[in-house]
Amino acid sequence: DEDEIILSAEHDGYRYLKDKPVHKRTIQLFTKRLVIKDEINSNDLNAIIRFHLHPTINLIMNSDGLSGRLETKLGDHYEWSAIADYISIEKHKFAPNFGILIPTQTICLYQEVNRAPSFMLNWF
Repeated sequence: DEDEIILSAEHDGYRYLKDKPVHKRTIQLFTKRLVIKDEINSNDLNAIIRFHLHPTINLIMNSDGLSGRLETKLGDHYEWSAIADYISIEKHKFAPNFGILIPTQTICLYQEVNRAPSFMLNWF
C-alpha cells in the first residue's frame, strides 16, 4: 500500500455570481504522485483552473493534448496528465518582486458545467 495524505478545502469567494458557486479543491499526495481535483458546484458556470509554473520550468505538452512533461534546470523531470473538457498552455507573467515580470507558462483546465477537472503529477 502506498502512503497517502489528503487535504481538502473549499471557499465561496464567487458567491457574488448568480449561482453562488462553491469551489472545492482536494489534494492527494502519494509517495511519487500528486493528484489535484477541483469541484465547482454550479448549474450554469464554466470555469478555468490555472496552474502557474515558475519561469525555470520547461513545459512540454504531448500530442494527445492531455498530458506532458515538466523539466527543471537541474535535470529533474515530472510527467503530468489532466482530465478536463479542454486543456491549453497559455503565456503568463511571474512576479518575483514588485515591478518585475518574467514570462512563464500556465496550464489551463477548462471545465464545463458540473464537471470535476483533475491534474496529476508523477515523479521518479
